[in-house]
Amino acid sequence: KLSLLPVENVSQRDAYFADNIDRNRHPQIVPYDRNRVCLSRILGHPYINASFVEGYSYHCSFIITQDPLSETIHEFWRMFIEHDSNCIVQLHTMAESSPKCPLYYPNDYDTTMKIGSTTLLKLIQKELLHEKMITREFCLTDTREALSKTIYHFEYLPPISTNDEFENGQCFPSILTNSLFDFIGYINKRQHTTNHDRYITVHCGNGGPSCAIFCMCVMLLDQLKNEHAVDIFQRVRALQRQRAAMITSFAQYEYFYEMILKFLEESFDLAAAKSSPSLNNSVYDNNMIDQDDTHDRL
Repeated sequence: KLSLLPVENVSQRDAYFADNIDRNRHPQIVPYDRNRVCLSRILGHPYINASFVEGYSYHCSFIITQDPLSETIHEFWRMFIEHDSNCIVQLHTMAESSPKCPLYYPNDYDTTMKIGSTTLLKLIQKELLHEKMITREFCLTDTREALSKTIYHFEYLPPISTNDEFENGQCFPSILTNSLFDFIGYINKRQHTTNHDRYITVHCGNGGPSCAIFCMCVMLLDQLKNEHAVDIFQRVRALQRQRAAMITSFAQYEYFYEMILKFLEESFDLAAAKSSPSLNNSVYDNNMIDQDDTHDRL
């Protein structure tokens, strides 16, 4: 089915304007004009390499973007002032050629980072969980907008492979299965706790396949929860229409089938044993798969 996915011929003109082109990490991974994230011209540069991406439901959609460049950190944080997002997911890849992400936030307690002339960012909480993820909580203040909001930052430490590693079998299932379920579950739990259910901002090196893999896993698990079935082809198709270079190899496409199979196997174990090490303390333990109706869902 992967060969049936359309290659979108959609305008990306804005990304290649002279003032914008150097703000893209990769010349081919740029947003479509129709759904790119636009910033106010009054407050600075209006362009950022970022795309609005629909989730399974309106209540859990995404902004997919590249790692900020040193010169675009200001624009990165302006997204959170101008658009409805208070959650960041930071992903890594295995590729040595992958660009390094600059430190775009304060990493020490009681340290304040000044962004632009009116924005202050302060770290108020940091925690390492299961050696797989780091959670951070920031206070973002903007004096011009008279705004103060809490930003939740989730860094997933195991690298998500790019095309070459997928083809060479260097990634899943050992890297990307159970810990990824827990990571997604922790984010969902935090979103429910804070009653904030709009955009999750997801970024990786070039804003490409690693972001796509994470967002697809979230969407497929949400669809499975609500419909007791998934349509991987249509989900990938919809994602491809919203940002370029999302799913670029058969191995990436195949992973979604393996991921769902792994999740269902864990669900059988959960129903049979009333506990599962891989799902303990995950939001999916309570909200995603109900033990009493696991077999009905399958």
